[in-house]
Amino acid sequence: MSPWLFVPLLFGMKTAPEPRWPMLPSVSRVHVDVLPTHLVVTRDVTLPRGDFHGGELMMHVGWDATLPIAFDAKLIAAADGELGADLRATGDTLPVELGTRPALLLFGTRELVGANVRVPEPLFVKALAPGNMAVLRLREVVRLPPRDESGERLLLVRLGAANGVPLTLARIEVRRGEGTPELTLARAELCGKDAVSSPLFVSVEGGRAQPDPQAIAPVLATRHSTDDLCVRFR
Repeated sequence: MSPWLFVPLLFGMKTAPEPRWPMLPSVSRVHVDVLPTHLVVTRDVTLPRGDFHGGELMMHVGWDATLPIAFDAKLIAAADGELGADLRATGDTLPVELGTRPALLLFGTRELVGANVRVPEPLFVKALAPGNMAVLRLREVVRLPPRDESGERLLLVRLGAANGVPLTLARIEVRRGEGTPELTLARAELCGKDAVSSPLFVSVEGGRAQPDPQAIAPVLATRHSTDDLCVRFR
């Protein structure tokens, strides 16, 4: 059979359009709890009302080859005038599913194994009510990374973009958990093929780690859609 017979069929195929965000999210917090055998990584994503006019939101969170031990997602209402949520705040638990259903790309890429987080319309409307801002809180439990030759551990935190615009990152926090030695070092920078290498300010709780005098606020860093966050600690 001639291969030319397949040409009209291939040209007739259409790719489904990329779902577009009805708002511009941002990452208000990346928080890392360091425990003796694992880490708890929390990412807070602010979701303003934007052009949201109803319907369910489905968001894709991509991982790499190292899958989390556990993962959950909550939706928290931000108080009127606030740009985030307290770390102790509780909210509504969101459905999480593995799969490839069309979703808004949040972290990582579609090629990465990951999860889809569903935000039902009633929960989003409820969270927007106080101040037109909701906070999507994603928590992952991951195994403690191995030490390198200098005794440091490296954690890769996926970042992302919305409608091609890199998500702004506001702050990075590292906290020593119970049973963990004092932190003597905590530093962070953007990493990836286009990343601009520059130290980012890290807030440290439970250690003697001193901030890099050259560190800049994460919100001031030049971001690309392919950038991720590399956090080193000891």
